[in-house]
Amino acid sequence: MRIGHDTRFWMVTDPIGDGTINDIFFETTLRGLEHQFRGGLTCDANPMIFTDREEAEAHAQQRLEAWHRHREGMMAIETRQKEERERYRTEIEGHP
Repeated sequence: MRIGHDTRFWMVTDPIGDGTINDIFFETTLRGLEHQFRGGLTCDANPMIFTDREEAEAHAQQRLEAWHRHREGMMAIETRQKEERERYRTEIEGHP
């Protein structure tokens, strides 16, 4: 398949923050991709180009689910660390 300046394809990037499927999965062209990179997209976001919309959407959903699982795990760790610091402070200092 040839991809010219105005050929439409689908992009998937890594999510950030509270990213949604619409943030990481979008239809574009080479011209649009150029604008994305000028606007701040970098290869650190692991962009992938797909010619098949369904494949791109499935991949985006997998990335999003993995990202949310990762964030939930990190939040749980932070909560446990905060609870441990509060217990330590209570035991050592005698107050919350």
